[in-house]
Amino acid sequence: MVRLTKAARRLELVTHAYTLTYDGERPWTLSLALATGQPVAELFLSSSVDTVARRDELEAPGPPVVTRDGEAIVLTFPARSSAWAEKRYEWRCLDAEIGYQVTVRGSGQVADCHLLHGASADDVGGLEPGPAGFRAGYRRPYRDLARGTRPHWQGLLTARPTAAERDLRAWWEDDEIDLVDDPARHGGLDSFLPAPWCHALDLGGDLPWPVVGLAPALDQLGFSRFAYRGGYRCGWELDYGGSVTGSNEWQTPALWLLFGARDAVTGFRMYRELLAERGLVGFPARPTPAWWSRPVLDLGPRATPASATEALARIESQGIAPGTLWLGGWERAEEWPDLRGFVAAQHEAERRVVLDWPLHTAHADVTGRVRELLGESGAGADGLRLREVAPPDDGGPRGCLRVRRALAELREAMDAARPDALLIAPTVNPYFAELVDMVPLGSLWSDLASVERAVRHRALLARAAAPSWLLAVGDWAAPGHAAWRELVELQPQVGVPVIANVERLEETGE
Repeated sequence: MVRLTKAARRLELVTHAYTLTYDGERPWTLSLALATGQPVAELFLSSSVDTVARRDELEAPGPPVVTRDGEAIVLTFPARSSAWAEKRYEWRCLDAEIGYQVTVRGSGQVADCHLLHGASADDVGGLEPGPAGFRAGYRRPYRDLARGTRPHWQGLLTARPTAAERDLRAWWEDDEIDLVDDPARHGGLDSFLPAPWCHALDLGGDLPWPVVGLAPALDQLGFSRFAYRGGYRCGWELDYGGSVTGSNEWQTPALWLLFGARDAVTGFRMYRELLAERGLVGFPARPTPAWWSRPVLDLGPRATPASATEALARIESQGIAPGTLWLGGWERAEEWPDLRGFVAAQHEAERRVVLDWPLHTAHADVTGRVRELLGESGAGADGLRLREVAPPDDGGPRGCLRVRRALAELREAMDAARPDALLIAPTVNPYFAELVDMVPLGSLWSDLASVERAVRHRALLARAAAPSWLLAVGDWAAPGHAAWRELVELQPQVGVPVIANVERLEETGE
Protein backbone atom coordinates (compact mmCIF):
# COMPACT_ATOMS: atom_id res chain seq x y z
CA MET A 1 0.00 0.00 0.00
CA VAL A 2 1.44 3.38 -1.05
CA ARG A 3 0.42 6.33 1.14
CA LEU A 4 0.71 9.80 -0.41
CA THR A 5 0.84 13.03 1.56
CA LYS A 6 0.97 16.55 0.09
CA ALA A 7 2.04 19.84 1.64
CA ALA A 8 2.49 23.01 -0.44
CA ARG A 9 5.15 22.05 -3.03
CA ARG A 10 6.13 18.85 -1.23
CA LEU A 11 5.08 15.25 -1.91
CA GLU A 12 5.91 12.23 0.22
CA LEU A 13 5.17 8.61 -0.68
CA VAL A 14 5.47 6.12 2.17
CA THR A 15 5.31 2.29 2.06
CA HIS A 16 6.40 -0.46 4.42
CA ALA A 17 9.69 -0.65 2.44
CA TYR A 18 10.69 2.91 1.50
CA THR A 19 9.96 6.64 1.57
CA LEU A 20 10.21 8.80 -1.57
CA THR A 21 10.11 12.58 -1.17
CA TYR A 22 9.81 15.42 -3.71
CA ASP A 23 10.47 19.00 -2.71
CA GLY A 24 9.62 21.73 -5.23
CA GLU A 25 12.56 23.76 -3.92
CA ARG A 26 14.85 21.05 -5.34
CA PRO A 27 13.20 20.28 -8.72
CA TRP A 28 15.96 17.95 -9.96
CA THR A 29 15.86 15.54 -7.02
CA LEU A 30 13.84 12.81 -5.33
CA SER A 31 15.02 11.72 -1.89
CA LEU A 32 14.87 7.96 -1.35
CA ALA A 33 15.18 6.25 2.03
CA LEU A 34 14.27 2.90 3.53
CA ALA A 35 11.19 2.86 5.75
CA THR A 36 13.57 2.86 8.74
CA GLY A 37 14.86 6.27 7.66
CA GLN A 38 18.19 4.97 6.31
CA PRO A 39 18.96 7.12 3.25
CA VAL A 40 19.52 5.27 -0.03
CA ALA A 41 20.08 8.05 -2.57
CA GLU A 42 19.28 11.55 -3.69
CA LEU A 43 17.87 10.44 -7.04
CA PHE A 44 18.46 12.76 -9.98
CA LEU A 45 15.03 12.42 -11.54
CA SER A 46 16.07 13.47 -15.07
CA SER A 47 17.97 11.57 -17.77
CA SER A 48 19.75 12.41 -21.01
CA VAL A 49 18.85 10.55 -24.20
CA ASP A 50 21.66 11.57 -26.56
CA THR A 51 21.40 11.13 -30.31
CA VAL A 52 24.14 10.60 -32.86
CA ALA A 53 23.62 14.20 -33.98
CA ARG A 54 23.69 15.98 -30.60
CA ARG A 55 23.73 15.76 -26.83
CA ASP A 56 20.46 15.89 -24.94
CA GLU A 57 20.84 19.08 -22.87
CA LEU A 58 18.52 19.04 -19.87
CA GLU A 59 16.28 21.70 -18.41
CA ALA A 60 14.74 21.51 -14.96
CA PRO A 61 11.56 19.37 -15.12
CA GLY A 62 8.18 20.79 -14.26
CA PRO A 63 6.22 19.81 -11.14
CA PRO A 64 4.85 16.26 -11.15
CA VAL A 65 1.42 15.16 -12.28
CA VAL A 66 0.14 12.58 -9.79
CA THR A 67 -2.14 9.76 -10.95
CA ARG A 68 -3.17 6.30 -9.78
CA ASP A 69 -2.81 3.18 -11.93
CA GLY A 70 -4.20 0.21 -10.03
CA GLU A 71 -2.10 -0.20 -6.90
CA ALA A 72 0.59 2.17 -8.20
CA ILE A 73 0.95 5.90 -7.66
CA VAL A 74 2.56 7.42 -10.74
CA LEU A 75 4.56 10.66 -10.72
CA THR A 76 4.98 12.10 -14.22
CA PHE A 77 7.41 14.99 -14.67
CA PRO A 78 7.14 16.92 -17.97
CA ALA A 79 10.44 18.21 -19.30
CA ARG A 80 12.13 19.90 -22.25
CA SER A 81 15.11 18.72 -24.23
CA SER A 82 17.50 20.11 -26.82
CA ALA A 83 17.44 16.82 -28.76
CA TRP A 84 13.71 15.95 -28.64
CA ALA A 85 10.45 17.80 -29.19
CA GLU A 86 8.96 16.55 -25.90
CA LYS A 87 10.07 14.53 -22.95
CA ARG A 88 8.71 13.14 -19.70
CA TYR A 89 9.97 11.11 -16.73
CA GLU A 90 7.64 8.59 -15.11
CA TRP A 91 8.08 7.13 -11.63
CA ARG A 92 5.75 4.19 -10.89
CA CYS A 93 5.60 3.60 -7.13
CA LEU A 94 4.38 0.29 -5.73
CA ASP A 95 4.59 -1.20 -2.26
CA ALA A 96 8.15 -2.59 -2.58
CA GLU A 97 9.13 -1.46 -6.07
CA ILE A 98 9.74 1.77 -7.97
CA GLY A 99 9.85 1.79 -11.75
CA TYR A 100 11.47 4.60 -13.75
CA GLN A 101 11.09 5.26 -17.47
CA VAL A 102 11.88 8.09 -19.89
CA THR A 103 9.70 8.87 -22.90
CA VAL A 104 10.73 11.19 -25.72
CA ARG A 105 8.87 12.46 -28.76
CA GLY A 106 10.59 13.39 -32.00
CA SER A 107 13.07 11.56 -34.19
CA GLY A 108 16.75 10.70 -34.00
CA GLN A 109 19.23 7.86 -33.82
CA VAL A 110 19.75 7.07 -30.15
CA ALA A 111 23.42 6.99 -29.13
CA ASP A 112 23.41 6.74 -25.32
CA CYS A 113 20.87 6.90 -22.52
CA HIS A 114 22.22 8.37 -19.28
CA LEU A 115 19.66 7.17 -16.72
CA LEU A 116 19.36 9.19 -13.50
CA HIS A 117 22.14 11.50 -14.62
CA GLY A 118 22.66 14.01 -17.41
CA ALA A 119 23.89 17.45 -18.36
CA SER A 120 22.27 20.85 -18.79
CA ALA A 121 23.27 23.31 -21.51
CA ASP A 122 25.68 25.02 -19.09
CA ASP A 123 27.16 21.66 -18.09
CA VAL A 124 27.67 20.61 -21.70
CA GLY A 125 29.63 23.80 -22.39
CA GLY A 126 32.31 22.52 -20.05
CA LEU A 127 32.44 19.17 -21.79
CA GLU A 128 33.50 20.57 -25.13
CA PRO A 129 37.08 21.46 -26.13
CA GLY A 130 37.89 25.00 -25.17
CA PRO A 131 40.78 27.40 -24.42
CA ALA A 132 41.93 25.43 -21.34
CA GLY A 133 44.71 23.87 -23.37
CA PHE A 134 44.30 20.17 -22.62
CA ARG A 135 46.58 17.86 -24.54
CA ALA A 136 45.37 16.79 -27.97
CA GLY A 137 43.29 13.63 -27.77
CA TYR A 138 41.91 14.35 -24.31
CA ARG A 139 38.22 14.93 -23.87
CA ARG A 140 36.87 15.50 -20.37
CA PRO A 141 34.63 12.57 -19.38
CA TYR A 142 30.92 13.21 -19.51
CA ARG A 143 30.33 12.55 -15.84
CA ASP A 144 32.98 15.03 -14.68
CA LEU A 145 30.58 17.93 -15.17
CA ALA A 146 27.22 16.21 -15.55
CA ARG A 147 24.70 16.15 -12.74
CA GLY A 148 23.52 12.89 -11.30
CA THR A 149 22.29 10.78 -8.43
CA ARG A 150 24.05 11.17 -5.09
CA PRO A 151 24.60 7.65 -3.68
CA HIS A 152 24.36 6.77 0.01
CA TRP A 153 25.42 3.17 -0.55
CA GLN A 154 28.90 1.98 0.37
CA GLY A 155 29.22 -0.26 -2.65
CA LEU A 156 27.29 -2.30 -5.15
CA LEU A 157 27.55 -5.94 -6.13
CA THR A 158 27.49 -6.66 -9.83
CA ALA A 159 25.66 -9.67 -11.24
CA ARG A 160 28.65 -10.18 -13.55
CA PRO A 161 31.43 -12.10 -11.75
CA THR A 162 35.09 -11.62 -12.64
CA ALA A 163 38.18 -13.80 -12.61
CA ALA A 164 39.72 -11.66 -9.86
CA GLU A 165 36.61 -12.10 -7.66
CA ARG A 166 36.31 -8.31 -7.46
CA ASP A 167 32.55 -8.23 -7.76
CA LEU A 168 31.75 -5.75 -4.98
CA ARG A 169 32.36 -2.28 -6.41
CA ALA A 170 32.91 0.81 -4.30
CA TRP A 171 30.29 3.53 -4.79
CA TRP A 172 32.75 5.52 -6.91
CA GLU A 173 33.77 2.66 -9.25
CA ASP A 174 32.30 1.84 -12.66
CA ASP A 175 30.80 -1.46 -13.75
CA GLU A 176 29.87 -2.66 -17.24
CA ILE A 177 27.61 -5.56 -18.20
CA ASP A 178 27.97 -6.31 -21.90
CA LEU A 179 28.87 -9.01 -24.43
CA VAL A 180 32.65 -8.70 -24.23
CA ASP A 181 35.19 -10.67 -22.18
CA ASP A 182 37.68 -7.94 -21.30
CA PRO A 183 40.62 -9.08 -19.09
CA ALA A 184 41.30 -5.43 -18.21
CA ARG A 185 38.10 -5.45 -16.14
CA HIS A 186 39.21 -7.32 -13.02
CA GLY A 187 40.40 -10.28 -15.10
CA GLY A 188 37.26 -10.57 -17.22
CA LEU A 189 35.21 -13.75 -17.65
CA ASP A 190 34.28 -15.80 -20.72
CA SER A 191 30.76 -16.45 -19.43
CA PHE A 192 27.91 -14.26 -18.15
CA LEU A 193 27.84 -12.62 -21.61
CA PRO A 194 25.64 -10.80 -20.89
CA ALA A 195 25.09 -11.12 -17.16
CA PRO A 196 21.76 -10.04 -15.64
CA TRP A 197 21.34 -6.28 -16.01
CA CYS A 198 21.17 -5.48 -12.30
CA HIS A 199 23.16 -4.31 -9.28
CA ALA A 200 22.57 -4.82 -5.56
CA LEU A 201 23.30 -1.83 -3.31
CA ASP A 202 25.29 -2.34 -0.09
CA LEU A 203 24.05 0.08 2.55
CA GLY A 204 26.31 -1.42 5.22
CA GLY A 205 25.75 -3.45 8.37
CA ASP A 206 22.73 -5.74 8.43
CA LEU A 207 20.56 -3.44 6.33
CA PRO A 208 18.53 -4.85 3.41
CA TRP A 209 20.03 -4.71 -0.09
CA PRO A 210 18.03 -2.59 -2.56
CA VAL A 211 18.42 -3.76 -6.16
CA VAL A 212 18.52 -1.68 -9.35
CA GLY A 213 17.59 -3.71 -12.43
CA LEU A 214 16.73 -3.08 -16.06
CA ALA A 215 13.47 -4.56 -17.39
CA PRO A 216 13.31 -4.12 -21.18
CA ALA A 217 10.67 -5.60 -23.43
CA LEU A 218 12.13 -7.97 -26.03
CA ASP A 219 11.96 -5.29 -28.72
CA GLN A 220 13.95 -2.94 -26.44
CA LEU A 221 17.12 -5.06 -26.41
CA GLY A 222 18.94 -2.93 -29.00
CA PHE A 223 21.57 -1.77 -26.50
CA SER A 224 24.97 -3.47 -26.25
CA ARG A 225 25.99 -2.35 -22.74
CA PHE A 226 24.34 -1.62 -19.38
CA ALA A 227 26.79 0.28 -17.20
CA TYR A 228 26.96 1.87 -13.77
CA ARG A 229 28.93 5.12 -13.67
CA GLY A 230 30.11 5.71 -10.11
CA GLY A 231 31.22 8.85 -8.34
CA TYR A 232 29.88 11.59 -6.09
CA ARG A 233 27.23 11.86 -8.81
CA CYS A 234 26.38 8.52 -10.35
CA GLY A 235 23.89 6.93 -12.73
CA TRP A 236 23.34 4.11 -15.20
CA GLU A 237 23.92 4.06 -18.96
CA LEU A 238 22.71 2.19 -22.03
CA ASP A 239 24.85 2.15 -25.16
CA TYR A 240 22.88 2.01 -28.43
CA GLY A 241 25.53 3.40 -30.76
CA GLY A 242 22.96 4.79 -33.18
CA SER A 243 21.47 1.35 -33.89
CA VAL A 244 18.01 2.40 -32.63
CA THR A 245 15.95 5.15 -34.20
CA GLY A 246 13.44 7.02 -32.11
CA SER A 247 10.47 7.92 -34.28
CA ASN A 248 7.40 9.77 -33.03
CA GLU A 249 7.44 8.37 -29.46
CA TRP A 250 10.28 6.28 -28.00
CA GLN A 251 10.76 4.90 -24.49
CA THR A 252 13.80 3.72 -22.62
CA PRO A 253 13.57 0.31 -20.95
CA ALA A 254 12.19 0.58 -17.42
CA LEU A 255 14.70 0.78 -14.57
CA TRP A 256 13.32 -0.80 -11.38
CA LEU A 257 14.36 -0.30 -7.77
CA LEU A 258 13.42 -3.31 -5.61
CA PHE A 259 13.38 -3.38 -1.81
CA GLY A 260 13.44 -5.98 0.95
CA ALA A 261 16.24 -8.39 -0.05
CA ARG A 262 18.25 -9.73 2.89
CA ASP A 263 21.35 -10.18 0.70
CA ALA A 264 22.53 -9.48 -2.84
CA VAL A 265 21.75 -12.90 -4.33
CA THR A 266 18.21 -12.79 -2.92
CA GLY A 267 17.88 -9.38 -4.56
CA PHE A 268 19.00 -10.78 -7.92
CA ARG A 269 16.38 -13.52 -7.53
CA MET A 270 13.74 -10.86 -6.84
CA TYR A 271 14.82 -9.12 -10.05
CA ARG A 272 14.30 -12.32 -12.05
CA GLU A 273 10.88 -12.83 -10.43
CA LEU A 274 9.86 -9.27 -11.36
CA LEU A 275 10.77 -9.95 -15.01
CA ALA A 276 8.76 -13.18 -14.97
CA GLU A 277 5.72 -11.60 -13.30
CA ARG A 278 5.62 -8.94 -16.00
CA GLY A 279 5.87 -11.51 -18.77
CA LEU A 280 9.23 -10.20 -19.98
CA VAL A 281 11.07 -13.53 -19.68
CA GLY A 282 10.07 -17.17 -19.86
CA PHE A 283 11.57 -20.39 -18.58
CA PRO A 284 11.62 -23.63 -20.60
CA ALA A 285 9.20 -26.46 -20.02
CA ARG A 286 11.25 -28.85 -22.16
CA PRO A 287 12.15 -32.22 -20.60
CA THR A 288 15.81 -32.68 -19.64
CA PRO A 289 17.27 -35.88 -21.14
CA ALA A 290 19.48 -37.80 -18.73
CA TRP A 291 22.50 -37.64 -21.06
CA TRP A 292 22.68 -33.85 -20.72
CA SER A 293 23.94 -34.28 -17.13
CA ARG A 294 26.67 -36.85 -17.82
CA PRO A 295 30.35 -35.83 -17.37
CA VAL A 296 31.97 -34.08 -20.34
CA LEU A 297 35.38 -34.36 -21.98
CA ASP A 298 36.24 -31.07 -23.69
CA LEU A 299 38.47 -31.93 -26.66
CA GLY A 300 39.36 -28.27 -27.20
CA PRO A 301 38.79 -25.70 -29.95
CA ARG A 302 41.27 -27.22 -32.43
CA ALA A 303 40.73 -30.96 -32.03
CA THR A 304 41.69 -33.47 -34.70
CA PRO A 305 40.64 -37.14 -35.02
CA ALA A 306 44.08 -38.13 -33.75
CA SER A 307 44.00 -35.81 -30.70
CA ALA A 308 40.43 -36.92 -29.89
CA THR A 309 41.40 -40.60 -30.03
CA GLU A 310 44.45 -39.96 -27.86
CA ALA A 311 42.44 -38.02 -25.26
CA LEU A 312 39.79 -40.72 -25.03
CA ALA A 313 42.41 -43.43 -24.65
CA ARG A 314 44.16 -41.45 -21.91
CA ILE A 315 41.05 -40.80 -19.84
CA GLU A 316 39.61 -44.30 -20.29
CA SER A 317 42.92 -45.80 -19.14
CA GLN A 318 42.15 -44.23 -15.75
CA GLY A 319 38.73 -45.87 -15.57
CA ILE A 320 36.82 -42.68 -16.42
CA ALA A 321 34.01 -42.87 -18.96
CA PRO A 322 32.82 -39.42 -20.17
CA GLY A 323 29.26 -39.37 -21.41
CA THR A 324 29.64 -36.40 -23.77
CA LEU A 325 32.37 -34.96 -25.95
CA TRP A 326 32.66 -31.25 -26.74
CA LEU A 327 34.32 -30.91 -30.10
CA GLY A 328 35.89 -27.83 -31.71
CA GLY A 329 37.82 -27.75 -34.95
CA TRP A 330 35.38 -30.06 -36.74
CA GLU A 331 34.66 -27.40 -39.41
CA ARG A 332 38.13 -27.94 -40.94
CA ALA A 333 37.02 -30.40 -43.61
CA GLU A 334 40.57 -31.42 -44.51
CA GLU A 335 41.13 -32.71 -40.96
CA TRP A 336 37.61 -34.06 -40.41
CA PRO A 337 36.67 -35.75 -43.71
CA ASP A 338 34.35 -38.19 -41.92
CA LEU A 339 32.63 -36.28 -39.12
CA ARG A 340 29.56 -38.49 -39.48
CA GLY A 341 31.68 -41.61 -38.97
CA PHE A 342 33.32 -40.13 -35.84
CA VAL A 343 29.92 -39.27 -34.33
CA ALA A 344 28.55 -42.70 -35.15
CA ALA A 345 31.51 -44.36 -33.43
CA GLN A 346 30.88 -42.30 -30.29
CA HIS A 347 27.21 -43.28 -30.31
CA GLU A 348 28.24 -46.95 -30.48
CA ALA A 349 30.38 -46.32 -27.41
CA GLU A 350 27.35 -44.69 -25.71
CA ARG A 351 28.83 -41.21 -25.91
CA ARG A 352 27.20 -38.03 -27.23
CA VAL A 353 28.90 -35.32 -29.31
CA VAL A 354 28.31 -31.55 -28.99
CA LEU A 355 29.88 -29.34 -31.67
CA ASP A 356 31.25 -25.81 -31.29
CA TRP A 357 29.13 -23.35 -33.28
CA PRO A 358 29.65 -19.66 -34.15
CA LEU A 359 26.42 -17.88 -33.27
CA HIS A 360 26.77 -15.25 -35.98
CA THR A 361 27.46 -17.74 -38.73
CA ALA A 362 28.13 -16.77 -42.31
CA HIS A 363 25.64 -19.42 -43.47
CA ALA A 364 22.49 -17.72 -44.73
CA ASP A 365 20.53 -20.97 -44.30
CA VAL A 366 21.01 -21.66 -40.58
CA THR A 367 18.17 -24.19 -40.56
CA GLY A 368 19.71 -26.18 -43.40
CA ARG A 369 23.19 -26.13 -41.88
CA VAL A 370 21.93 -27.24 -38.46
CA ARG A 371 20.02 -30.07 -40.14
CA GLU A 372 23.27 -31.18 -41.81
CA LEU A 373 25.02 -31.33 -38.43
CA LEU A 374 22.29 -32.69 -36.13
CA GLY A 375 19.85 -34.48 -38.44
CA GLU A 376 19.75 -38.27 -38.88
CA SER A 377 20.68 -37.90 -42.52
CA GLY A 378 23.55 -35.57 -41.63
CA ALA A 379 26.41 -35.88 -39.18
CA GLY A 380 24.05 -36.90 -36.37
CA ALA A 381 25.64 -34.77 -33.64
CA ASP A 382 23.70 -34.23 -30.43
CA GLY A 383 23.98 -30.51 -29.73
CA LEU A 384 25.80 -27.22 -30.22
CA ARG A 385 27.96 -25.07 -27.95
CA LEU A 386 28.59 -21.35 -28.33
CA ARG A 387 31.91 -20.03 -27.07
CA GLU A 388 31.17 -16.37 -27.91
CA VAL A 389 28.04 -14.38 -28.65
CA ALA A 390 29.22 -10.80 -29.37
CA PRO A 391 28.12 -9.72 -32.88
CA PRO A 392 30.95 -8.91 -35.27
CA ASP A 393 31.44 -5.29 -36.29
CA ASP A 394 30.07 -5.90 -39.77
CA GLY A 395 27.74 -2.94 -40.13
CA GLY A 396 24.72 -5.07 -39.20
CA PRO A 397 22.43 -4.66 -36.16
CA ARG A 398 24.23 -4.32 -32.82
CA GLY A 399 23.48 -5.26 -29.33
CA CYS A 400 21.64 -7.84 -27.31
CA LEU A 401 18.64 -7.87 -29.64
CA ARG A 402 20.77 -9.30 -32.43
CA VAL A 403 22.13 -11.96 -30.07
CA ARG A 404 18.67 -12.99 -28.91
CA ARG A 405 17.28 -13.18 -32.44
CA ALA A 406 20.23 -15.29 -33.57
CA LEU A 407 19.76 -17.60 -30.57
CA ALA A 408 16.03 -17.89 -31.23
CA GLU A 409 16.68 -18.81 -34.88
CA LEU A 410 19.26 -21.39 -33.80
CA ARG A 411 16.96 -22.85 -31.13
CA GLU A 412 14.14 -23.28 -33.64
CA ALA A 413 16.46 -24.95 -36.15
CA MET A 414 17.84 -27.32 -33.50
CA ASP A 415 14.39 -28.33 -32.25
CA ALA A 416 13.34 -29.10 -35.82
CA ALA A 417 16.46 -31.17 -36.52
CA ARG A 418 16.62 -33.08 -33.23
CA PRO A 419 14.09 -32.73 -30.37
CA ASP A 420 16.62 -33.61 -27.62
CA ALA A 421 19.43 -31.40 -28.98
CA LEU A 422 21.44 -29.63 -26.27
CA LEU A 423 22.26 -25.91 -26.63
CA ILE A 424 25.07 -24.50 -24.48
CA ALA A 425 25.79 -20.75 -24.38
CA PRO A 426 27.49 -18.26 -22.04
CA THR A 427 24.31 -16.12 -21.86
CA VAL A 428 23.77 -16.24 -18.08
CA ASN A 429 20.88 -13.78 -18.23
CA PRO A 430 17.15 -14.50 -17.68
CA TYR A 431 16.29 -13.02 -21.11
CA PHE A 432 17.93 -16.07 -22.73
CA ALA A 433 16.67 -18.75 -20.32
CA GLU A 434 13.95 -20.12 -22.58
CA LEU A 435 16.42 -20.62 -25.43
CA VAL A 436 19.45 -22.19 -23.69
CA ASP A 437 19.71 -25.53 -21.85
CA MET A 438 23.12 -25.29 -20.20
CA VAL A 439 25.41 -22.39 -19.25
CA PRO A 440 29.12 -22.57 -18.40
CA LEU A 441 30.30 -20.92 -15.19
CA GLY A 442 33.40 -19.69 -16.99
CA SER A 443 37.12 -20.31 -16.95
CA LEU A 444 39.06 -19.94 -13.72
CA TRP A 445 41.97 -17.65 -14.49
CA SER A 446 43.09 -16.77 -11.00
CA ASP A 447 46.14 -16.16 -8.85
CA LEU A 448 44.43 -17.52 -5.74
CA ALA A 449 45.29 -20.88 -4.23
CA SER A 450 41.62 -21.91 -3.94
CA VAL A 451 38.81 -21.59 -6.49
CA GLU A 452 35.90 -23.00 -4.48
CA ARG A 453 34.50 -19.63 -3.42
CA ALA A 454 34.53 -18.36 -7.01
CA VAL A 455 32.77 -21.46 -8.37
CA ARG A 456 30.08 -21.48 -5.71
CA HIS A 457 29.47 -17.74 -6.09
CA ARG A 458 29.06 -18.04 -9.87
CA ALA A 459 26.66 -20.94 -9.37
CA LEU A 460 24.53 -18.87 -6.98
CA LEU A 461 24.37 -16.02 -9.50
CA ALA A 462 23.42 -18.38 -12.33
CA ARG A 463 20.68 -20.05 -10.26
CA ALA A 464 19.33 -16.62 -9.29
CA ALA A 465 19.10 -15.70 -12.99
CA ALA A 466 17.28 -18.91 -14.00
CA PRO A 467 16.76 -22.09 -11.94
CA SER A 468 16.14 -24.20 -15.05
CA TRP A 469 19.67 -24.28 -16.46
CA LEU A 470 22.21 -27.05 -16.12
CA LEU A 471 25.55 -25.58 -15.01
CA ALA A 472 28.73 -26.67 -16.78
CA VAL A 473 31.68 -26.57 -14.36
CA GLY A 474 34.97 -26.67 -16.29
CA ASP A 475 38.53 -27.11 -15.05
CA TRP A 476 40.09 -24.94 -17.75
CA ALA A 477 42.83 -22.55 -16.53
CA ALA A 478 42.99 -23.79 -12.92
CA PRO A 479 45.73 -21.75 -11.19
CA GLY A 480 47.64 -24.75 -9.82
CA HIS A 481 47.57 -28.48 -9.17
CA ALA A 482 46.01 -28.19 -5.69
CA ALA A 483 43.27 -25.88 -7.02
CA TRP A 484 42.63 -28.27 -9.91
CA ARG A 485 42.18 -31.22 -7.53
CA GLU A 486 39.87 -29.08 -5.38
CA LEU A 487 37.84 -28.27 -8.46
CA VAL A 488 37.54 -31.91 -9.57
CA GLU A 489 36.01 -32.75 -6.19
CA LEU A 490 33.71 -29.73 -6.39
CA GLN A 491 32.41 -30.14 -9.96
CA PRO A 492 29.72 -32.82 -9.39
CA GLN A 493 28.46 -30.97 -6.30
CA VAL A 494 27.74 -27.84 -8.33
CA GLY A 495 26.82 -29.01 -11.83
CA VAL A 496 28.00 -31.03 -14.81
CA PRO A 497 31.75 -31.85 -14.63
CA VAL A 498 33.72 -30.75 -17.71
CA ILE A 499 37.27 -32.08 -17.97
CA ALA A 500 39.57 -30.33 -20.44
CA ASN A 501 42.07 -32.23 -22.60
CA VAL A 502 45.35 -30.49 -21.74
CA GLU A 503 48.94 -31.62 -21.26
CA ARG A 504 49.92 -29.25 -18.44
CA LEU A 505 48.72 -26.31 -16.36
CA GLU A 506 49.40 -23.08 -18.19
CA GLU A 507 50.30 -20.99 -15.15
CA THR A 508 52.67 -23.41 -13.40
CA GLY A 509 53.72 -25.90 -16.07
CA GLU A 510 52.62 -28.85 -13.89
